[in-house]
Amino acid sequence: MIDQWCRKVMNDDIDSKIRSLNHSALDVLEISGKEWEDFEFGSYESVQFPEFDICKQTTKKLYDIIFAEQVFEHIEDPFSAAQNIYKMLRPGGMLMISTPFLIKYHPA
Repeated sequence: MIDQWCRKVMNDDIDSKIRSLNHSALDVLEISGKEWEDFEFGSYESVQFPEFDICKQTTKKLYDIIFAEQVFEHIEDPFSAAQNIYKMLRPGGMLMISTPFLIKYHPA
């Protein structure tokens, strides 16, 4: 995990939540990054935004958890992205979004 001061509390909270689950049985997708790659999930995949357009593209597989850390603040239409990601979640699955910025949208 990156321990930048602005992300420390956020990352610790997410880590605690994931550890409370039976994470070794979960299928996970991470969007833009590989922070969770070594967490010992049942399966782990990563796609890179913006090459993988989360407003339009989906994977063929369904996941128990999808991580989108520091992604949604770069998206012009986060509602469409969330709807599209929902299509990739199994029933009862979780979308873990984290955005440390106070700016609603920034294109960088």
